[in-house]
Amino acid sequence: MDAIFKGIFDNELTQVIKVGDFLLCLGVSLVLGLIMAVVYTFKNEHTKSFLVTLALLPSVVCVVIMMVNGNIGAGVAVAGAFSLVRFRSAPGSAKEIVTIFLAMGAGLIAGMGYLGFTALVLILIILLSKRVVKPIAESYEKQKQFVTDANHELKTPLTLILANLDIAEAELGKNEWLDDIRSEGHRMAELVNQLVALSRMDEEGASLKFAEIALGELVADTVSEFEPLAKERGKALDVSVEKEISYFGDEALLHRLVGILMVNAVKYCDNGGNISVMLSKGRRIVMTVENTYAAIDELELERLFDRFYRADKARKFIGGYGVGLSMAKAIVEKHKGEIEAYKKDA
Repeated sequence: MDAIFKGIFDNELTQVIKVGDFLLCLGVSLVLGLIMAVVYTFKNEHTKSFLVTLALLPSVVCVVIMMVNGNIGAGVAVAGAFSLVRFRSAPGSAKEIVTIFLAMGAGLIAGMGYLGFTALVLILIILLSKRVVKPIAESYEKQKQFVTDANHELKTPLTLILANLDIAEAELGKNEWLDDIRSEGHRMAELVNQLVALSRMDEEGASLKFAEIALGELVADTVSEFEPLAKERGKALDVSVEKEISYFGDEALLHRLVGILMVNAVKYCDNGGNISVMLSKGRRIVMTVENTYAAIDELELERLFDRFYRADKARKFIGGYGVGLSMAKAIVEKHKGEIEAYKKDA
């Protein structure tokens, strides 16, 4: 059996890896990768593709190291040649990069055959995972509690302010100062409501009303609501939606998702520009919303879905709060999907 897996260049100076040893190392690295992926999901924002990468990376590195007989230098060279290692341009947050390097290290140890050390790393991950994530979990819970408390503390005074404005306006008559106060009061109330809604989306036990819905018709109807606004602002709207597409999800949240994407597309589309909306179904359902935007290079696309991120550094108010796209991301993740922003090649 082992003869089948011998290389044609093997000789007395090279070592042949037995099939049993190969499978043992590969199995250990796969288990370690799966455990790391499961641990990472706890209170960390993640995508399905990142988790798959994290789960498989130790085994990939393990195979590369075994193929070069445990030679680390040759292994890194081979991995680099296949773009498995990108030290200078590793994407993602610091936490993601560190996790990727940890996964690579685990695969390297397993590939060199030090299964005892690999088991030790596995035990340490299991024992320390709760302790490591405990501060993060506590901070996360405090953040959610703060938003909830802020909602209760701010809603009452905001309601009183807006109610007293009506009384003041009845006695003093309409004037620009009262109008400004009312406008800012409504803006603050809307921001508080959005923060509370976003906080509820973060809750693991958030109740969603999932049902089979006509997604194609929902998208088409929602987009059509923005046609007058786009036309008024001189922006062309091109819609290509497969109306027969259905989906099992929360209809209200999906309607809100499409609305958020359209609001941003109309708001940030260049004057006389084009907005394109497409919904199609192949192996997966894919929706794209594209718009022309001359200042695309000024945006930090990787931060576009961060809470309170605003493209204008001066944070001039132009009708947004930097919360909408965070809400869109939360809705997509609740439906086990992925969302990203990209620059389309000219």
